[in-house]
Amino acid sequence: MEKKVLLLVICFFFLFAAFLNGAELKIEVIKTATIDSTNKSFYGRLLFKFDLPSQLEEGFIDYAEIIFKSEPNMSNARTVVLGAYPLTRDWEENDVAWDSPWTDEGGDYIDSLGLSGLLLKSKDYRIALDITQIVRLWVKKSLSNYGLVLIPLESEYSLKLLHHPDLPDDVNAEVRIFFTAKEKK
Repeated sequence: MEKKVLLLVICFFFLFAAFLNGAELKIEVIKTATIDSTNKSFYGRLLFKFDLPSQLEEGFIDYAEIIFKSEPNMSNARTVVLGAYPLTRDWEENDVAWDSPWTDEGGDYIDSLGLSGLLLKSKDYRIALDITQIVRLWVKKSLSNYGLVLIPLESEYSLKLLHHPDLPDDVNAEVRIFFTAKEKK
């Protein structure tokens, strides 16, 4: 019995120590844009850009998500599947369109690194989308950070960015990163 209690105490100690070592960062998205297709076979897309602090290089990214509010034109659908992809070209918030500055219309992005999430039809359309894999690549400098493009993966849906009520008035989206700092020796 004593061994079980001791083992339980040791497990709780390590869990508590891991919790103390972990941290959460909230990063404001610095650029957002909506681009709409002139061709009806493609769907409106959202662009997001945010900078990552250098302190993330000194730890492990446990989880990263982008939080925003969007109103899709969902008609009778109950859900929309979204794809999040890393962009491969820089862009400016006030100088972006379906065909500019891109090589490929709708944005230059790496489709093989797509992460998908589900937008449920609800009263407020708040979205938290897991982007951990992409953020890890950016932090490791395996990929340049030009931001993300979010694409509805089902026909005839487009997205419109709305203000998220949990964020400051001048912020349309936020990235939350949970990471574990390296232990100091």
